[in-house]
Amino acid sequence: MFVALIFKHDGDPFSKKEKSLLYLILFITGPSKYSIENKL
Repeated sequence: MFVALIFKHDGDPFSKKEKSLLYLILFITGPSKYSIENKL
C-alpha cells in the first residue's frame, strides 16, 4: 500500500489517496504478523 500511495497516486487528490493510506495504517496497526501490536 505504501507503493500505491507514493507512486501510483502521486498526482491524485487526497480522496484517491485516502483508501491506500487507510489500508496502510490498518496493516501496520492491525492484528497481523508484522504489526506494531505484535512487537510489544
